[in-house]
Amino acid sequence: MTQFLTTIPQCVMENLKCSICQRYLSVSPVSGTKGKYTCGRCCPTAETSGPYEEIAKHILFPCSIEGCKTKLIWGQVLVHEAACTFRRIICPYMLCCIPVRLNEVLSHFIESHRGFAHDHRCRMSLAFNRTPHQIATHCFSYKKTCFLVFVKTITNCEFFTFKFGVAVLPNAELNEPINDMNYTVSLYLSTASGICVMKKVGKQISQYDETKHCMYCIIGRCHQAGHYGDKFWDVEFSNIDSSYYYGDIKCIVKVAKFTSLTERLECPVCKNYMHSKIFICPTGHSICKKCRKMIKTCPLCKCTMGTTRNYTLEDIAETLEVPCHNDYNGCQFVGQVAETIQHETICGFGEKTTATKSSTVQSKHDLEH
Repeated sequence: MTQFLTTIPQCVMENLKCSICQRYLSVSPVSGTKGKYTCGRCCPTAETSGPYEEIAKHILFPCSIEGCKTKLIWGQVLVHEAACTFRRIICPYMLCCIPVRLNEVLSHFIESHRGFAHDHRCRMSLAFNRTPHQIATHCFSYKKTCFLVFVKTITNCEFFTFKFGVAVLPNAELNEPINDMNYTVSLYLSTASGICVMKKVGKQISQYDETKHCMYCIIGRCHQAGHYGDKFWDVEFSNIDSSYYYGDIKCIVKVAKFTSLTERLECPVCKNYMHSKIFICPTGHSICKKCRKMIKTCPLCKCTMGTTRNYTLEDIAETLEVPCHNDYNGCQFVGQVAETIQHETICGFGEKTTATKSSTVQSKHDLEH
């Protein structure tokens, strides 16, 4: 049965507004007391007003954002308003207070903060500066979507710590789900013997939220209720000794499709699953015990391999179930890492994939070097 929808006259709609945010009562739960009503944007855990919401399901609500003429049905309002092209946010660049439309943030950075606007990835220089704390916001576009990179530098004498966080601006045309994407931060440091590379993978990218990604919170100047803007740092490079490196640090932040945990359990040398013992190089690359016996330097960053073990990854490998590497040829075996490694030695689907697997390893190795 087709749902009956109706448009309410604007003079009536003006009486259907939240007493807190003054937006339309178009987001559940709608609650009321003493003649005042609140929407789900402001009071998401309030007790709902059942009769009103049953009626509201048959009403076409205007978008609450000024300038937008879109009519929305109950249940679609929040999604639309988050990515509405008429929505304005305060520019997230430090101390820039200009309101900017969502779809104009990158162009605003290009015009007003040129050195902090980038194309498909973020390239920057991090200086060994003696200022105790530095904050920067960079902006770049990837697949027609705008991403913000937040960087915090903490100085302690000769030692520096760099923190990173990445957020995506809401975009109704985003083709890939944001929870299928993550980001990597790579630092390139010059030493007497060459370039040292430090690389870390961030967690899933969060959607930009003014209460969470507030620059004024970070510097301790925000007095807005509900703000907690210094909690989103996701990647950290700690205690880098500036006396050991030369010049500025080159930094690249890239967004890509999310790397699964099972892929992180693969040794970058032999591409087999790793389990205890797993060794880790000084910059964070993990190597299986078999390959560790054959190499002296990390194949990815050329740092000297020591005897440090990645106990966190070892613990994960003890409990995680992983598929056989021959699953794309039809093998349906899934087991704990040690069980899967043993299975792959006798897997009936393995013989026809040996040559393919070998060439894949070589091609990946060539790309990385």
